[in-house]
Order: sequence, then structure tokens, then C-alpha cells
Amino acid sequence: MSQKIEVIGQKFGRLLILNYSKKTPHNHRRYLAQCNCGKKCVVSKNSLLSGHTQSCGRLQRERTQDFNKLRINEKNPAYYHGLNSQAAKKHREFIRRRDKYKCQRCDKIQENDRKLDVHHIDGNHYNDDPKNEVSLCKGCHMKVTNDKNIWRPKFIGDE
Repeated sequence: MSQKIEVIGQKFGRLLILNYSKKTPHNHRRYLAQCNCGKKCVVSKNSLLSGHTQSCGRLQRERTQDFNKLRINEKNPAYYHGLNSQAAKKHREFIRRRDKYKCQRCDKIQENDRKLDVHHIDGNHYNDDPKNEVSLCKGCHMKVTNDKNIWRPKFIGDE
């Protein structure tokens, strides 16, 4: 026979279990808990015992914020000189506008449902000098990326 575990008064992560609450539709016991931050929430016994629930949700938000801080650094391709991704989007839009929303290889015009890619001619994704960037359609971007030695001179004027 399984042994019943009483959880009222115990602490699980940041949660202190205060009292019983309504049972779930599957007849599982639920509890009223108070987080260290002061917020109250209702949690299931199973999620407490398994360790799945440890706070009112604040812990997960804090972990996500910490993770995102680690992701935003100079080695991440999404990093744009310490600026947020909105600045990177504006920069790419500037390049597309400068190129008149036209692929610089095949002259295809940008369609509403698919924006042109912005290609770094020298292959260095940290070199965001507008002279190092051109607008390309998806097909041309794939070709240029795969055959850098053939296409690079055409974009920088060596040929």
C-alpha cells in the first residue's frame, strides 16, 4: 500500500504549502501555496513532489532572463554592436532600401511575403559596414554563400 505524504506546512523550492484547495477533474489533490515573492497559487501534489513546480512562475521568468543575458553577447550572430534586434532589423531595412528592394545579383524585386536577405560580402557577420552588405533574394543568397570565391569579386568590384 502506498504511503501518504502530507505536504501542508512544507516548503518546495520557493513555495510554502498553506492549505488544501480543490481537487483536479482527475481527483488529484491540489494545494494553496505562497511563493517567497508573496504571490499565492494553486499547485498539484504531483508537481510538487516531482520538483516540476518550485515557484509561482517567477523562478522560470528569472531563469529565462538570465539565459537571455547570456545569449546576447558579441559571439552571437543576433548581437548587433550591443544594440537590440530592433536596431539590426532597421539596419537590414536600410540596406534593402539603399538597394531599391532589388536583388543585386538577378534584379528580382522584393515580394511582400518574403524580404530580401542581407549578405555580408566578406563573410564576416560582425562587419556591418554598408559597403560590405548587399541585398539578395533567397536563391541568390544560397548560391553566393556556397560559391564565395566566384561571387565575392563581382560584389566588391575586383572583376
